[in-house]
Amino acid sequence: MKKASVLFLAATALFAASCSSDESTDENGEDKVVETTYTLDANASTLKWHGEENEAHYHDGVISITEGTMTMAGDDAVSGEFVIDPTSIKGQTEGYPDEKMEYLSGHLQDTAFLFTQEYPTIKVTTGEYKDGKLATTIDVRGVKLETAIPVAIKKDGDNVSVTGDFTVDFGPVGMPYLEQTNEETGEPAAKSKIEFKMNLMLHKK
Repeated sequence: MKKASVLFLAATALFAASCSSDESTDENGEDKVVETTYTLDANASTLKWHGEENEAHYHDGVISITEGTMTMAGDDAVSGEFVIDPTSIKGQTEGYPDEKMEYLSGHLQDTAFLFTQEYPTIKVTTGEYKDGKLATTIDVRGVKLETAIPVAIKKDGDNVSVTGDFTVDFGPVGMPYLEQTNEETGEPAAKSKIEFKMNLMLHKK
């Protein structure tokens, strides 16, 4: 009886191992890459921005990515979903007093730019990563901006980092301030292209 029990346990273990092995191979018996989802570490991630009215007048600041995930197949990015909080936008231009930066932060949130009372989130989705660029869709005030941003994606054990410097043109969003004209120069009140410096950290859960 004891010998039969041992044989039963051995057979069960062999069957379980066989099932586990099948999950990592395709119908032709070839190895396939298992997809893994990584979760954003918001506290360890940063998104800095730089915007200009002209070459002599510009502003720098930060905005928070509050949550997100990225799915990887081995070392390849498959898809991602992230949420940016526009109410977190802050001006941090060197040489300006705090009260000026507080005004700038409020101005960017109001109906001149982001309409944060009506649109409290900015949603970002990502797709294929090819030739060093990540297919990205940014939903700002219901307008979807599709672009491919240059980033470096690195996987290290249970961690994934996404870093890069890139520019996004917000002209299609129709932000009122960007559509105004400077009376002195006849040029747009501000440039619609905003530069970003991104550093994301994600962990396997």
